[in-house]
Amino acid sequence: MAPKEGKALQGNMVDHRFAPNMSGDRYSEINDWSEADLVTYLKPGHNKKNDAAVGPMAQTIDLGLSHLEQGDLSAIAFYLKNQKVDTASEKTRVKQTYADHCESCHGADGKGVNGIAPSLVGAGSTAGAQPQTAIRSVLQGFAPAAQWGVMPSFAEVFNADQVSDVVNYVRTAWGNNGGGRVDPSLVTSLARYSDLGDSAVESALICPSASVRELDATTTAHVKMLGPDPASKAETAKLVRDRTRHPKEDDTNIVTTISGADCRNVLTAARGTLAERQQRNVDFMGNVSQAFAAR
Repeated sequence: MAPKEGKALQGNMVDHRFAPNMSGDRYSEINDWSEADLVTYLKPGHNKKNDAAVGPMAQTIDLGLSHLEQGDLSAIAFYLKNQKVDTASEKTRVKQTYADHCESCHGADGKGVNGIAPSLVGAGSTAGAQPQTAIRSVLQGFAPAAQWGVMPSFAEVFNADQVSDVVNYVRTAWGNNGGGRVDPSLVTSLARYSDLGDSAVESALICPSASVRELDATTTAHVKMLGPDPASKAETAKLVRDRTRHPKEDDTNIVTTISGADCRNVLTAARGTLAERQQRNVDFMGNVSQAFAAR
């Protein structure tokens, strides 16, 4: 329950309710409120914005804020509406979130990697009028398709602000013109209707069958030796050498099969949460694909 200085007034879950963002950034719930709107809200708990206080906030107003002098309420409203925002820093933070968690598969240019992750450039979920599909994809992930690897669930990794940051970023980057700006309240609303428990994370980590593209014993052994951490350059180099024993197979089939074998290692590993193990498999897939492309 201690405040985080770097996230002042950005909101969080409190008593199973989401306290909204009231900072000065572009996702603030009070961006279109005037100081007068705020003063009115803080006194009776509702205003002309048709917003009413409920739960702990209703208690706070009833037992505390409603008893303040008008000048004190005006001072609070003035403070909230006149916060300074470092726009450049905010953009850097959002871009870094994408780089840390998404770039290894979808690429810095958003074009994805064949056999690993689809392109985010011009895709229906990133350039369409509504953002719900993109939000659900980030929250829940999805199992591998015929030509794509696993999409991890970030429900245990991102908070609502980070989900909205990432979705807004991919829907406006690389020429995308996705409509419907996402704020954390929409993310929180959709999360209520999503299966976000460990079962959902595990279902998104369904491993491709090795029988589809059978690996030889040497390659399988090398994959099993990788352990719980992303492959080192030396370990990846072994897999690149293994790849030369499959000259008739294309890189997509080889990467999918190797990643499937690694996926089974990840599922049986005891180290880390399912979400962390899932991300490790995704990082591994990206490393192997890049190694094959550079050989």
